[in-house]
Amino acid sequence: MAFCAWDGGFLPSEAEWNYAAVAGAEERQYPWGDSAPTDTEAVFCPGSCSIFQDVGSKSAGAGKWGQVDLVGNAWEWNLDVFASPYAQTSCSDCAYMNSATSSARAFRGGSAGNDASYLVAADRYSRTATDHNGFIGLRCARNP
Repeated sequence: MAFCAWDGGFLPSEAEWNYAAVAGAEERQYPWGDSAPTDTEAVFCPGSCSIFQDVGSKSAGAGKWGQVDLVGNAWEWNLDVFASPYAQTSCSDCAYMNSATSSARAFRGGSAGNDASYLVAADRYSRTATDHNGFIGLRCARNP
């Protein structure tokens, strides 16, 4: 979160990340649409197993508003504390921040170390923020 603030952006909530990944009301399965992932849309395994690629190298997988690498390459931390089931049913400018229920944080998107089944935009996972993993990164969001 601190890096994103320093960089002039913000760490997106799960709701914000999901909205971008599914193209809002279109509710796509993947950022590019509903067709299964191929090596032209995302960095995943098989293909470039466990090897990160330059950001934006899979432009065919861009989301509705031009975002690249929403799925694949590296998982992306979200602002929210992880809740299961998903805590938000309808929200505007909100994040689930009830740390009394969990110390785990949400992350989404799949990585270069995962197979295609992890790239579905709706998939979500969690870890404690102190649990470092080489396949989890972040995306700083910005207001248009």
